[in-house]
Amino acid sequence: QVSDYEGKAVQIDGLNKSDKLAQSNGSGKSSIIESLSWGWYGELCRKNRYKDEVIYNRNGVKAKQAFVGTHFKIGDHEYETKRAIEWKKSPELFLFDKSGDILGGSTYQVKQEYLENLLGMNFTAFQCSTIFGGPTSSFLCFPDLKPAERAKVLTDIRGLEQYVQASKIS
Repeated sequence: QVSDYEGKAVQIDGLNKSDKLAQSNGSGKSSIIESLSWGWYGELCRKNRYKDEVIYNRNGVKAKQAFVGTHFKIGDHEYETKRAIEWKKSPELFLFDKSGDILGGSTYQVKQEYLENLLGMNFTAFQCSTIFGGPTSSFLCFPDLKPAERAKVLTDIRGLEQYVQASKIS
């Protein structure tokens, strides 16, 4: 439920059970965020990836289509989204609540705007609220700031003293 996490930081930990030496690398943490990002906004957070990479399988062979679905609750109202894309075609977005299809027959843009209003944020806000760690993908919010400056901004905005301490350690 969205309101349960409002104003709170959520940490996603992972364990790569296929490769114990990798520890949390490759355990799917970023994939969860990217799935939400693509499912809700039709965009990927990390700009080092391309939208076409949404459609592939583990062998690197291109699939013909991909689907991402989400289910979320705002208050007592439940919603479901389904975003579909076929190779070299425009994506489709479907929105549902318990009464059925919301905005059926509306344009993709109208549905996307409705979804963003439900979620209370657009893609940029979602992207800026997401922190990726590691050497190849850093903090997406305030990309021109140095790590210590980012830590100060975060601390000022959200009171994340733990981030400041972690930044000092790193």
